[in-house]
Amino acid sequence: MASDRHTLFAYALGAVILAAIVAGLAITGGPGKARMLRQDALRIDALSDAARALACYYQAKDEIPEDLSLVDAELAIANADVHERENCSASKVARDPVSGEAFVLRRDGGAVTHICAVFATGNSSNGVYRPRESGIVPTLYEPRKSGGEHCFAINLNAALD
Repeated sequence: MASDRHTLFAYALGAVILAAIVAGLAITGGPGKARMLRQDALRIDALSDAARALACYYQAKDEIPEDLSLVDAELAIANADVHERENCSASKVARDPVSGEAFVLRRDGGAVTHICAVFATGNSSNGVYRPRESGIVPTLYEPRKSGGEHCFAINLNAALD
């Protein structure tokens, strides 16, 4: 009789634990969601780096060529006027760290106005730490409702601090 009660209690406890695990995974999204969030955080960092490199180049040359490999090549030359600008010595045109693809640049009247990336998830500003806003891409850390392509206005004349 006592053994039946203990068995019943063990099954009930096991069911509660299993329900808690399933509920936890449903709420957090599980490891797959965590991986996508981490990839999007890496994209944000790379977008910021790419925008800084573009601003460095633009402030030295007053244009951004269609072929971004020219920007990277100029930034790699130690004595180039682009490379020697303050806060530009370590700049390079970063790519999407997940896909390896170059970020898309949108142009208006020939001038670069937006930098775009494809995100796996949306984000929110629900009390989560947000780094200091960038003057180069001021909307970079604003909430995105969903994943997919998002474009951010880029201020190529911003201070490079």
